[in-house]
Amino acid sequence: MKIRRLAVGTIAAAILAGCYENAPPPDPYDPGKMDFRSPPAKISVAAPRNGALAEAGFAEGASLSLSAELKPLDPSPVKTVRLDTTHKIIEIAPGVKFSAWTFGDQVPGPTVRARVGDRIKFSMTNRSDHAVPGISVVAAPMMHSMDFHAAMVSPQDKYRSVAPGQTIEFEFTLNYPGIFMYHCGTPMILEHIASACTARWWWSRGTAIRRRPTASTW
Repeated sequence: MKIRRLAVGTIAAAILAGCYENAPPPDPYDPGKMDFRSPPAKISVAAPRNGALAEAGFAEGASLSLSAELKPLDPSPVKTVRLDTTHKIIEIAPGVKFSAWTFGDQVPGPTVRARVGDRIKFSMTNRSDHAVPGISVVAAPMMHSMDFHAAMVSPQDKYRSVAPGQTIEFEFTLNYPGIFMYHCGTPMILEHIASACTARWWWSRGTAIRRRPTASTW
């Protein structure tokens, strides 16, 4: 009887060991392990247009690529990203002008490169009413917002429209790898996207593959 029990126990242990060996790997995108914590967005009034804000540029952050060449990944686990909205005239072909609504005062907007697990601290000032030397403003100042497609946040809180002269700030953690667009989410949304108020995020689980971003609106 003891031999039979020992044999049964051995077989059961072997079966269990085989089950563990064939068990699927842990799900890297288990929602239970993701970071959804995000404090409420803050809205404030920007500095005077002729003050420090006028000298700060329109985009800021080590994770930003301002040209078509993708910069190396910034290793910092906490990334500060500032993308202000502006209105300006751009030349899309020799002699062909276009009235653009921009992020970072360029079309397309800067590419943001980060890694899964990074914490993003974002801010945006609506500068559609600012008179910038050398830039002709052809659209009336208006509301603008930011919509990050890969940020798992409350759109009612984070993607609120802000008036000219206002700044919105919020933060979030990146939970999924991929290439995602960002765009202005203020109605009419398609009009804002068509006016070039759009660009992209790029992040990975490890070292991102370097690739030349396209210059199209999505």
